[in-house]
Amino acid sequence: MRRYILKRLFHMIFIVIGISLFTFFILHMIPGDPARVIAGPAGTEKSVARVRELMGLDRPLHIQLINFYKRLIRFDFGESWFSGKPIIYDIRTRIPATIELLVSGFTIAIIIFVPLGVLIAFKPRGIINKIVKGYALIAGSIPDFWLGLMMILVFYVYFRVVPPPLGRISIGLEPSKITGLYILDSLLTGNIKSMFSAISFLVLPSSCLAFVMGGPITKMTISSIRATIDSKFIEYTKIAGLTEKTRKIYALKNSALPIITLVGVLFNYMISGCVMIEMVFSWGGLGQYAVLSIINKDYNTIQAIVIFMAVIASLIYLFVDILYFLIDPRIKEIEV
Repeated sequence: MRRYILKRLFHMIFIVIGISLFTFFILHMIPGDPARVIAGPAGTEKSVARVRELMGLDRPLHIQLINFYKRLIRFDFGESWFSGKPIIYDIRTRIPATIELLVSGFTIAIIIFVPLGVLIAFKPRGIINKIVKGYALIAGSIPDFWLGLMMILVFYVYFRVVPPPLGRISIGLEPSKITGLYILDSLLTGNIKSMFSAISFLVLPSSCLAFVMGGPITKMTISSIRATIDSKFIEYTKIAGLTEKTRKIYALKNSALPIITLVGVLFNYMISGCVMIEMVFSWGGLGQYAVLSIINKDYNTIQAIVIFMAVIASLIYLFVDILYFLIDPRIKEIEV
């Protein structure tokens, strides 16, 4: 097990290096001069040149790359060019908002749509089956930002059952900061009013994420379980006289791997999906920070966010690999 994890961590190093290289060169190919953006429309050529010198953009590209990796080894991403604060501070401040949104949306999707897919897989006929398959088809074709706007229009503008899409909690109700996760901090400090306020703000964006992600999860769950049920070894268990309950358990265990793979992929997809959701709901998380950095051509911040997201994605895939190792005995045999 330890050898398996160390091997995956070793692969992660090369993944992060490759992504950081790609990001570095792509950013320097983008048209426009960030020094001119920071100097402003009234900036003179002399002031633009001074800003470029302070940012290190006047140096050769290979020198900039070497300096970038020197800072990366020290986990020093520098300062944000438009906020003026250390990038690591900005990320640490904003990441709790993104984590809260991701985890809540992911939890809703798993709790509702995986059992729904299992139910439909074992009972493939009926009106519920048609409704779920229709939903799965629609959910896969709806842009998440458009769905977020429609949910705001219906539930806030028309019915007024949710708070305005302006942040994570009502002004003045922020709980004492422990983790940065408002719901968890409210529970830890016993602030029930803050907890309900945070939940009310979280309902729409997390439901939007869950709705979009639920379609692929439901389809994969149904197809994976149906393929297992129709396999020869399940037919053999039926001939061998095993009960229907036992056959269902075997079917669920053997169809778990494709579902786990898809869930891991979708969780990483949700990280990128959070970008537009955070912009629509003014969430103030890492996704919104990334968009602002791109608009302001903040190279250091964009590189830091991309690397940070790459590490998170790699860790999620590592977690999926560990689940594979624990569930599938064939992987243990290969690794041994």
